Amino acid sequence: MKPELKPCPFCGENENLIVQHCEGTINHPAYRVCCDNCGTSNGYTDKANHVENWNRRAPDRTEVKP
Repeated sequence: MKPELKPCPFCGENENLIVQHCEGTINHPAYRVCCDNCGTSNGYTDKANHVENWNRRAPDRTEVKP
Protein backbone atom coordinates (compact mmCIF):
# COMPACT_ATOMS: atom_id res chain seq x y z
CA MET A 1 0.00 0.00 0.00
CA LYS A 2 1.29 3.44 -0.95
CA PRO A 3 1.74 5.85 2.01
CA GLU A 4 -0.68 8.79 2.10
CA LEU A 5 0.72 12.31 1.71
CA LYS A 6 -0.69 15.02 3.97
CA PRO A 7 -1.82 18.28 2.30
CA CYS A 8 0.73 21.04 1.76
CA PRO A 9 1.44 22.73 5.11
CA PHE A 10 1.48 26.18 3.47
CA CYS A 11 -1.38 26.26 0.96
CA GLY A 12 -3.43 23.18 1.89
CA GLU A 13 -3.18 21.68 -1.62
CA ASN A 14 -3.78 17.93 -1.68
CA GLU A 15 -4.21 17.11 -5.38
CA ASN A 16 -1.03 18.53 -6.95
CA LEU A 17 1.68 16.99 -4.78
CA ILE A 18 4.53 15.57 -6.84
CA VAL A 19 7.22 13.11 -5.80
CA GLN A 20 10.44 14.15 -7.54
CA HIS A 21 13.36 11.78 -8.07
CA CYS A 22 16.96 12.96 -8.25
CA GLU A 23 19.77 10.66 -9.29
CA GLY A 24 21.75 11.34 -6.09
CA THR A 25 24.39 8.63 -6.17
CA ILE A 26 24.28 5.13 -7.61
CA ASN A 27 23.69 3.59 -4.18
CA HIS A 28 21.56 6.41 -2.76
CA PRO A 29 18.94 7.86 -5.11
CA ALA A 30 17.12 10.82 -3.62
CA TYR A 31 13.43 11.77 -3.46
CA ARG A 32 11.40 14.75 -2.30
CA VAL A 33 7.78 15.90 -2.32
CA CYS A 34 6.90 19.16 -4.06
CA CYS A 35 3.64 21.13 -4.07
CA ASP A 36 2.85 22.12 -7.65
CA ASN A 37 0.44 24.80 -6.40
CA CYS A 38 2.77 26.96 -4.24
CA GLY A 39 6.22 25.47 -4.97
CA THR A 40 6.99 24.31 -1.45
CA SER A 41 9.19 21.23 -1.19
CA ASN A 42 11.00 19.27 1.44
CA GLY A 43 14.67 18.35 1.20
CA TYR A 44 15.85 15.34 -0.76
CA THR A 45 16.06 12.12 1.23
CA ASP A 46 16.02 8.38 0.56
CA LYS A 47 13.02 6.55 -0.86
CA ALA A 48 12.03 5.10 2.52
CA ASN A 49 11.75 8.49 4.27
CA HIS A 50 10.55 11.11 1.77
CA VAL A 51 6.84 10.67 2.64
CA GLU A 52 7.53 10.63 6.39
CA ASN A 53 9.56 13.84 6.07
CA TRP A 54 6.77 15.58 4.10
CA ASN A 55 4.13 14.47 6.59
CA ARG A 56 6.08 15.69 9.64
CA ARG A 57 4.43 18.74 11.21
CA ALA A 58 5.07 20.90 14.23
CA PRO A 59 2.90 19.92 17.17
CA ASP A 60 -0.39 21.76 17.54
CA ARG A 61 -0.26 24.77 19.83
CA THR A 62 -1.61 24.12 23.26
CA GLU A 63 -3.00 26.81 25.48
CA VAL A 64 -0.85 27.52 28.52
CA LYS A 65 -2.83 28.13 31.66
CA PRO A 66 -1.41 30.73 34.06
